[in-house]
Amino acid sequence: MKNIVILGSTGSIGVQTLEVIEKLSDKFNVKALGCGNNIELLKEQIKKFRPEFVCIKDENRINDIKKEFKNIEIYFGEEGLIKLAQISDYDILVSATNG
Repeated sequence: MKNIVILGSTGSIGVQTLEVIEKLSDKFNVKALGCGNNIELLKEQIKKFRPEFVCIKDENRINDIKKEFKNIEIYFGEEGLIKLAQISDYDILVSATNG
């Protein structure tokens, strides 16, 4: 099983990547997800893929995630994306952010 980190999970490339992972769920484990402002879609992705870590763009939205997902580590901003990229035990990183 390969551990995967997806930066930009709520954009079109990230969503398509997760669709492939869902079909190959015996081969991939989603370790971390990073998103911009689409918190509602991120919540759906968290429920489905159960990552250990997430990163969101806006620090002020952290409580939106913490209310529902108490056992997840949450980062924010560009520094948070860097922290996701520095997680030590993943096999694949998909960088699908803009800019």
